[in-house]
Amino acid sequence: MARFELQMCETEQADLQARSKRHGMSAAAIVRFGMRWALTRLDVLANGGAQKTGQDIAALVDELRNDPRLAPAAGALEAALAALDREGDANRSAAALHDMVGLIAAEPLPLAEKLQLLGDLLAFEGRLTIRRRIEPAQISQTVSG
Repeated sequence: MARFELQMCETEQADLQARSKRHGMSAAAIVRFGMRWALTRLDVLANGGAQKTGQDIAALVDELRNDPRLAPAAGALEAALAALDREGDANRSAAALHDMVGLIAAEPLPLAEKLQLLGDLLAFEGRLTIRRRIEPAQISQTVSG
């Protein structure tokens, strides 16, 4: 088992605590989600994972189609996400949003929770910075055992 220590400034710590309260998740759960996202993103970059993102989004759309209450909206969402994917070819923000939708789609959560997360993501106002490169100084690893 590995232990990771992330150095965070006071602003980042306060933001993490606020998000923890707002989403009803522990700070540790949010950090684990962030680490999974970062590791997934590194794997995506190393293995050309745009295909995986597309598969995860297609699976989400299939989930929507299988729910009789949501099936009528599945086609419109699929078209909007396809447009977002095309826009991402020229716009980094659109590409990042498409990646985040794919990561939410890949999470092993009930459909209702995925939709809530997507709603939170789309309702977010302001700038969201996701560091795509992790500097060695940001992470220290201690192997226990």
